[in-house]
Amino acid sequence: MSLRGRSALLALLLSCAASLPAFAGILVPYVRVDFGANMLDLPSVDQQVRQEEELFYDSGLIVDFDGAGPALGLSGSAGLWLFPGFRVGATWSDARSKVNNKVELSGFNYADQFQFRMKDVGGEAAIRIPRLRGLTFGGSIAQTKADMSEHYALENVHGTYYETETLERTGRTYGGFIGLDQTNASGVAGYVRVGFQRRDLGSMPTRLTVTDNGTTTVTEGAPFSMDYTGYYVKAGVGFDLLW
Repeated sequence: MSLRGRSALLALLLSCAASLPAFAGILVPYVRVDFGANMLDLPSVDQQVRQEEELFYDSGLIVDFDGAGPALGLSGSAGLWLFPGFRVGATWSDARSKVNNKVELSGFNYADQFQFRMKDVGGEAAIRIPRLRGLTFGGSIAQTKADMSEHYALENVHGTYYETETLERTGRTYGGFIGLDQTNASGVAGYVRVGFQRRDLGSMPTRLTVTDNGTTTVTEGAPFSMDYTGYYVKAGVGFDLLW
């Protein structure tokens, strides 16, 4: 998101927070769109990164590699206020995280790149309490498609070596959240939310493609844990029809 876009989002959120919470009627629609960060805990990836660092340390080269970071992306929901303080609707989200570690020297190139992605489609139910500044809490359930890929490359005077590992899996996930959700007199809503999403899709072998000095083989790689469970934070805007 650009600096201008973030500034506009912040201004709208402050505008909503400064006004008294309004609320929707019965059987009227709402829509929400937000940007957030999903925390990822991937110990196997972090351990591999630390081991690669140690190899460079042992060879006399000091490097500072990154481990797995949060998955960033857009999400949103749309549905109906069944009652003034209770809504249900459909949800979607798309979040990605990257790890990109490289070493480039004369006659030597090393790269180890990971990509993780989570795509959710599901539903939510939430309760909003206008008298408590729009305090909102609820839960969600989704069908999640998660994938990972790793691209490893080593080029030196001895030749070239490349590895690509990929894995994709789909399963049901669920979570809960709490936050502040306020609507101004024009029906424009702003909100912040903290939640926890359980995205444990199990462990399974990867598809491993190895190219060693021009010779390519495809085989089954080591199992990878598709557990993208973690906390998340979001800030967004939307619209409610009012009485």
